[in-house]
Amino acid sequence: MNQQQQQQGGAYPPADFWDVKDQAYAGQQQPDHAFSELVEVKYTQSSGKLVVVAVLALLLIAVAGFAGYEYFVNERDPITTVMNYFGGGGEVTQPTQPSGRKKVRNTSAPVVTENTAAKKNTDDIPANPYWELPNRIIGLQTPPGRIWSSDEEGAFRSGLNHMFTYQQHKAVMDVRKLKLSGSDAILWEALQNKKFWTRIWAAIGLAEFNNEVSLETLEGVVEKARSELIATFLERLQHNPNPGQVFIARQLVKILDERGRLSALKVIYRSNDKLRDVYLAAATVDPGRKVQRWIRYVLGRKPINPNKYNELMEVVQGKVDGSYIISGEKIAPPKQAVLLPAVIDEEDFTGEIEFFEEDMTGTEQ
Repeated sequence: MNQQQQQQGGAYPPADFWDVKDQAYAGQQQPDHAFSELVEVKYTQSSGKLVVVAVLALLLIAVAGFAGYEYFVNERDPITTVMNYFGGGGEVTQPTQPSGRKKVRNTSAPVVTENTAAKKNTDDIPANPYWELPNRIIGLQTPPGRIWSSDEEGAFRSGLNHMFTYQQHKAVMDVRKLKLSGSDAILWEALQNKKFWTRIWAAIGLAEFNNEVSLETLEGVVEKARSELIATFLERLQHNPNPGQVFIARQLVKILDERGRLSALKVIYRSNDKLRDVYLAAATVDPGRKVQRWIRYVLGRKPINPNKYNELMEVVQGKVDGSYIISGEKIAPPKQAVLLPAVIDEEDFTGEIEFFEEDMTGTEQ
């Protein structure tokens, strides 16, 4: 064969054989340009999507962090804060304080449900129908345990005076949980805490220690808190309130605005104790429209006996002392004293005149 190739006048293999082979091999190893461009485009698109997802995740975390800080630390509604900021030219306005007090103007006519079929004189309806209602801690509560030790007192006070709000709140909740005799002193001090949730839980804890917190004290607890914050807190107690929590709700319904009163009434409605019906009867003459809608629904499902309703309305109107609801003994209103004409002796009367004349002239007759 070599002889044939030599006869054909050429070397074997040809001089450019290896160059051609290398080029062919190199051609087999080169990738498809169209496929590589497609992979590059897809990679670029997926990278862009990952960047967008990462940015959205960071934005969501930032929003959640802002909302959590506003709600739990500043105790403000984050949505309201943002709206006030943009609507007020970059300044956050102060929240509206609760307006409920003893003298609340009755802006709407009283409502009587069809189921009660009760009649009442609208002239006798007080501006604040809850103000004169009785309130006591009713029901069994766990009595305080052993006397707290000096170490426990130091731990509670250290937590209440801690720099972090969470530790202050935790100290109050620990006192409520352990319920040691004497530890309610921590709760009295916590009523001055700067955070509403710590103050209100301290007030509830005092009621759970069978301390009947006064209205003046509770006014100090809620006076710096937003109305929606108070209502939101009371909504947490509506599932299964204990006697101390119900007592605080009955106190607060006397001094809160409509939203707060509605939330407090829902707690009272869940109590099912002796005072529940008289507060529901008072709610029928509440000036708030939302309260009126709610009480219609409640009494529509579980109405009060008309005769009992009329008796309770006498308590609401202040005609009857409502303490009989708790004791079970109705106290009749005091009888008006009858003034009898005095019988004056003529000689005594003459003597009195002579006495005054002597005292004025300084001489004896």
